[in-house]
Amino acid sequence: MDVNMIICDLDRTLLRNDKTISEYTLNVLEKCRKMGILFGFATARTMPGSKLYEEITKPDIIITDCGALAVIKGEEVYKALIPINLANQVINTKLNHKEVGIITANAINGYYVSRVEETSHPNWKLWKALHYDFSQGIDCDVYKFASQIFDSSILEEIVQIAQIRITRNHGEEWVMFTHKDATKYNGIAAIAKHLNMDTENIAAFGDDFSDIEMLKNCGIGVAMANAIDEAKEAADYICDSNDNDGVAKWLEENLCTSK
Repeated sequence: MDVNMIICDLDRTLLRNDKTISEYTLNVLEKCRKMGILFGFATARTMPGSKLYEEITKPDIIITDCGALAVIKGEEVYKALIPINLANQVINTKLNHKEVGIITANAINGYYVSRVEETSHPNWKLWKALHYDFSQGIDCDVYKFASQIFDSSILEEIVQIAQIRITRNHGEEWVMFTHKDATKYNGIAAIAKHLNMDTENIAAFGDDFSDIEMLKNCGIGVAMANAIDEAKEAADYICDSNDNDGVAKWLEENLCTSK
């Protein structure tokens, strides 16, 4: 297999269910790196929320916020931001509603959380989250909104807003709002173009709705055994589960022995 780049989703793909990465997986990724294969991850997480895994895996490529930002070796090569006017339209449409729980925004100016008490949560404290009153609107472009939404009619109103993409991971109550052009695959395609590389030479690994496009359009798409059915249908291969080092096993069996 002629693979020059590996792109992995994080949660439920590269990460085990306890949010760790095994030494075996790290060793296999290092083998691939020594073979000249670039490694990166594409995640719904924000850049601050991915920092720990950046330090652990030392990726060449980082794609965050469902594809709103793509970076290679520290250089930003793709952005798909929600501009201020659209961001405020999302907020004003329904996010300030009793059927909406916590609201977060990863914005150009910082990472904001709607409830002051939540800023003391270990994760948000680590990510330096700031309390923000969304009823006042927002004064900068946004990579991604995320919110707990308990009334489907609210989503029906927001989905009518042009240029906004709504993503919901399987089994989660959180809903994410990004610009319509913010997809993991768009980030990957921008990285490939920047490197003068064909996406046919990229292997992508994932498990959820936001991974389907990259599984379908990269040269090799590998879904996890624990993936949703739609992701499996989009993929070329299915590997072992995230808790059983599925990514590393597939790489070792298919790449590390073929080059």
